[in-house]
Amino acid sequence: MNMRPASYLFSLFLSIGFLMGCASEDAPRYKAKPKAFSKINEISIVADKTVWEGPVGDSLRYYFGAPYLILPSPEPIFDLRYFEAYKIKEERIFRTLRNYIFLANLNDETSPTTKLIKGDLGDEKVDAARGGKRVNTSVGKDKWALDQNVFYLYSDSEDGLIETIRKSHPALVERFREIESPRIKATAYQGGNNEDLQIKIKEKFGVNMEIPKGFTVALSEGNMMWLRRETKGVSSSLLMTKVRYAGENQLTQKSIRSIRDTMGIWITSNSSDSYMKTNDVDLPMFVEKTDLNGNYAVLSHGIWEMENDFMGGPFVNAAVVNQTSGELFVIDGFVFAPGEEKRNHMQYLDMIMETIQFE
Repeated sequence: MNMRPASYLFSLFLSIGFLMGCASEDAPRYKAKPKAFSKINEISIVADKTVWEGPVGDSLRYYFGAPYLILPSPEPIFDLRYFEAYKIKEERIFRTLRNYIFLANLNDETSPTTKLIKGDLGDEKVDAARGGKRVNTSVGKDKWALDQNVFYLYSDSEDGLIETIRKSHPALVERFREIESPRIKATAYQGGNNEDLQIKIKEKFGVNMEIPKGFTVALSEGNMMWLRRETKGVSSSLLMTKVRYAGENQLTQKSIRSIRDTMGIWITSNSSDSYMKTNDVDLPMFVEKTDLNGNYAVLSHGIWEMENDFMGGPFVNAAVVNQTSGELFVIDGFVFAPGEEKRNHMQYLDMIMETIQFE
């Protein structure tokens, strides 16, 4: 057996240790991306201050901060959070938000936002925008964090940027709604489902629905059921009934209003002779035809008030045709939350109604 001198072995170990040390210093260090976060319905706007405070910012706020349909006091469809591009480099928290819109006038070569967009998109897309193409949008995903959505809106002039916002906003609004929808539903059902209530609804109306925990039966008589959920400062209700379906004439705005006002007689307050009714004088009642899980339906949005009392709030109403039974299932979701924001709570009710299915 051959033996190596101790000095040789020492030199060998020293060389190996040195190489391993160099490898650990020179090798790229992998860091997992953090999870993106934000409040529900929040969009972070990144733009130069001159862009945000000028006509371009006005246009973006007009389209993306438009009022949610329909609330007694206006609340925007999205909450817009603005900051300048330099904060992205300086503070890590600004790189971990969920939804971004970057706005840039590419003609401003000194703009930090323009430089950021050029670095992200490359010269080809930037040159195309400067070549006279007026509507320019690009999309990024998971740029700094997981589940992150980045939308770039840019042009070679202020007018071009305003045009880009105007033409791209319908698709972007729809995309943001798709992005936020699972989060809204997860929040609505964060406590799980009330399976006992779901069974009662199925037995009474022949309807399968997902009802979140927290709702309880406030009243159940004949062909009517009223569910309530009380949280801090907010009372959410689901009022449902079924009637014989008599055809399309039953689904006009006037007919839907009549049905929900008939349902409203069941809802009273501590004041004598009080009942809930539709208020389409102060704000209009919006009605749209739609498909709800393969069933013909009419959705209505408006505000309600209490006759002989000072109470009111927003409502969403779904009248859904059950072709098998020849019935019209009507469910009315309404919120009473004086002094509180109501948009998210109405979206929770929307999510519940989207689960309606017939056997």
